Amino acid sequence: MTTALLAGCSSEIETTAPSDAPMPGYSTSAVVSNALAASAITGTERPLELTATLADPVDVDLKWKANIPEVAGYFIDFNMGSDTTFRILDIVLSDVTTYRHPHLMPNTRFAYRLRPFFGKPSNVASFDSGDAPDEASEDAGLAPGVASAGEAGTNSLRNPLASAGAAPSDLRITRVAPRVADLNWKDNSDDEDGYLLEISTGSDRGFQIFALLKTNTVSFRALTLPPNTKCYFRVLAFYEGGPSLADEKTTGAVPATDIPK
Repeated sequence: MTTALLAGCSSEIETTAPSDAPMPGYSTSAVVSNALAASAITGTERPLELTATLADPVDVDLKWKANIPEVAGYFIDFNMGSDTTFRILDIVLSDVTTYRHPHLMPNTRFAYRLRPFFGKPSNVASFDSGDAPDEASEDAGLAPGVASAGEAGTNSLRNPLASAGAAPSDLRITRVAPRVADLNWKDNSDDEDGYLLEISTGSDRGFQIFALLKTNTVSFRALTLPPNTKCYFRVLAFYEGGPSLADEKTTGAVPATDIPK
């Protein structure tokens, strides 16, 4: 499965030049999270250490170490050339600590940073897909549903005493077509920065990001699912921490042996 289908949110969320400042429209806390503020991290140890390395002239490998309790995952941001606006490259869960950005433009500067996110997942629900061509499993024009004023949650993800009750609940799946599923859930949080829909195929473990959704979202149509596969879903209400320091690399020239003739 590919990751980071951005639904209901732009994949080009603009930010300022590389800095420690959070992104506009997101959490403006000066600390990475409530959990980090309560931790014993002291001295010069950074909570999120990111290193970019040239694996070869046009591939960049990212590696990081996170000293952050209860982190749920990371937004991987990048910019390139003379552009200092960070954009989302991908979204990964907390068990991922390496990432390759391959086949890049030669002789070009690339900068990267990580933004941790925190939250509680819903229950897991499953869907048994059938067999259908891609064209029968594509967009049917249904936008993600948003909670009404009376349906919005009232619990705080950021408050340790209330966070358990802020997780989405009652995740349900309705079959629309052999490879199309409608997902609905209850919004229990009043301070999320958004939702992440997660998928795992063949097992209720090893989840990956399937869609990034706006605040107060309560439904989503999952399209073009893998055929004849048991798909497991869960949804995460999340809030963001501050970004890591940026690291950058400049790609080299493409070796002559790699240039198509």
